[in-house]
Amino acid sequence: MHRLITLAALLLALPVAGSAATVSFSSTSYPTSSFGPDGVVSADVNRDGRPDMIIADAQGSPVGVSVFLATTPGHFGAERTYSITTATNPDSPLAADLNGDGSLDLILLDWHVAQLHILWNNGDGTFRTGPDVAIGNPATSFDLGDFNHDGKLDLAATECGSTCFLNIYLGHNNGTFTRSQSVQLAGGAGAMHAADVNGDGMVDLVISRTTQVLVWWGKGNGTFASPTHLTPNGTDGVVELTLGDFNNDGRLDIVADGGTLGPNCFSTTGTWSYKNMGGTNFSLAWSSSNFGFAGLRRIDMNGDLNQDLIFMNGDEFCGFYFGLLGNGNGTFQTTAQSMPHPDEAADTYVRDLDLDSRDDYISDDGLGGTLVALQTGGFKNCAPPSSTKLAAKICVPAAGSTANSPVLVRASGNSPAGVIQLQVWIDGVKKAVRWHDQLANKFSLGSGSHRITVIATDRYTQATASTSTNVTVP
Repeated sequence: MHRLITLAALLLALPVAGSAATVSFSSTSYPTSSFGPDGVVSADVNRDGRPDMIIADAQGSPVGVSVFLATTPGHFGAERTYSITTATNPDSPLAADLNGDGSLDLILLDWHVAQLHILWNNGDGTFRTGPDVAIGNPATSFDLGDFNHDGKLDLAATECGSTCFLNIYLGHNNGTFTRSQSVQLAGGAGAMHAADVNGDGMVDLVISRTTQVLVWWGKGNGTFASPTHLTPNGTDGVVELTLGDFNNDGRLDIVADGGTLGPNCFSTTGTWSYKNMGGTNFSLAWSSSNFGFAGLRRIDMNGDLNQDLIFMNGDEFCGFYFGLLGNGNGTFQTTAQSMPHPDEAADTYVRDLDLDSRDDYISDDGLGGTLVALQTGGFKNCAPPSSTKLAAKICVPAAGSTANSPVLVRASGNSPAGVIQLQVWIDGVKKAVRWHDQLANKFSLGSGSHRITVIATDRYTQATASTSTNVTVP
């Protein structure tokens, strides 16, 4: 297996842009046995090649998780519940292999208890009680990654009591963790994402803290260097953030939103898109005062391979749910796109659920039930490989074919937890990086035979899988 390779500073390929496609989704509602489901994740927990659906039952009786195994891609069978007896309000589930047995386990935070809760996967998509992970204070957010390159998943958490901390815990591949770093934060902390933001092969952390976004730079040894600070306007609190390559240059950018509450819902709102300039530098590419105070999710909602945004707020009186189309240059259109959603959306998870190459999403309802939305109007690119294992796939060009330059490459990747990045190498040279599980790029190639390799990177482990094909340019 390859390791994640440092991003090139300059990509030599141009992404394929298509004409406008419609934004259209079909939706199906799935009832849950508990009132008030919260966090949601999709992963192939029984490794049958179809992504499944897991919902946190933070307010049920008893609390725990609901698991819906896929019967066909994008469609789910009966709910099966698993209680967590030591939890009060389990939320924000992540699905990852925490003990090295090849099956995806579940780990959740708890609103009011200084613990994370693990459920072990029995290998068939059923679960048994695992250990509780003691942390310093209740977690407001957490994420996973291999922070010290030992092949074991570690975790980072923002934890808040009377004060807030960023704490790093190194995993031992058995459900236990040892704290390697603790940093006190000035003010409250919320959203967190772990990813290799600067392309040096080491996982970084992006968190929201009061009116700022902080980017903590991974050292590769389980600790993080002092952060870069992004301050949208210095007044509005940052509510949520998401990462994605919003300008198609192969680097991860940051979009954050925020606002302030007032007597009539929201006094102010704002959304800010920061372009990754390389190294530790960012530049504000776009902002709007018309949108904000919402959960943010990255999605390609029309299949044009530009990254778009979902804004969701499940407030009973002031809530909303809509999408904004990305222009592919770090800016976004201002016309809100209508999207299926539950009455009081608590969380949304984006993934290609029906394996047709287009992003779908799951959104659960704070009043009970979950909505699955399958994309029907967007362009299709390259149907992904099965989610049974980490794999890459090349749809175009066909193996051994002859193609005129520029040569179009359409590719995809998949894994039980999902693929976060695709790379294209031609004749042993890296030519393109795509932070998504779909890729379509054209490459200028000289006459002769060329070997094209596509590498897919797993969401958490940074493990990779590759596939290759030969093409002749006349």
